[in-house]
Amino acid sequence: MSAARRTAATAACLALAIAASGLTGCGNRTPPPEPTRTSKFRPRVITPIDVVRIDLGTAANPDGTITTLTSSFKPNDTIIAAVNTQRPGHGIKLTARWMSDDGTVIKEQSKTIDPANQAVTDFQVTNDAGWPSGQYKLEMQVNGQAVAVTSFSVTR
Repeated sequence: MSAARRTAATAACLALAIAASGLTGCGNRTPPPEPTRTSKFRPRVITPIDVVRIDLGTAANPDGTITTLTSSFKPNDTIIAAVNTQRPGHGIKLTARWMSDDGTVIKEQSKTIDPANQAVTDFQVTNDAGWPSGQYKLEMQVNGQAVAVTSFSVTR
């Protein structure tokens, strides 16, 4: 093969590689939009179970799931969190830490669970004096390690 043909063949291969890299995601692309859920999961922490979703609402079904999802509450609402987990475990301490937006802990609740695989564990919080308007957070912990934070608001 002549030097000119080798140069042309090399250039063709290089052009093909550059074009293919654009199709396979190696080029600059716009990142996907952020999820619309309000839950923010922490960087992967090794825990015996996984918290896969936290749903908030004011009423729950008999199985613990929320009847109508919301992240906006009224001052006299009872706020219910349905924490969806997966993987089997024994003696797992699941903790709900209800906080104001500045991180002040309002209430902390813990339940010890023994999930066979997928499970829903519910937590409830009320404020007899009525919730002040503002932003709040629910931090979920597994055996003392924070794994997820969900934001919610109270409006009049």
